[in-house]
Amino acid sequence: MNSNKKLKQSLKIIEGLCLLFEDGDMTLKSAEKMLGEIYKIAHLHGACKNPHSDWREDRVNAEKALKHFGITA
Repeated sequence: MNSNKKLKQSLKIIEGLCLLFEDGDMTLKSAEKMLGEIYKIAHLHGACKNPHSDWREDRVNAEKALKHFGITA
């Protein structure tokens, strides 16, 4: 997943999640969940050899959810 385009999209997704956090009324539990999502997205661009297909699906779902709020990657 280390293409430049995918990396830029992932950074936009992370930025969008942070915007939701900043603008939202989050609980500690929801903030921890969001931090976990950010970690998974960032980890996909690291040196890990595990394909993490479920994490890739979570990334796609996060991108779709952000579109609901008008944030596109």
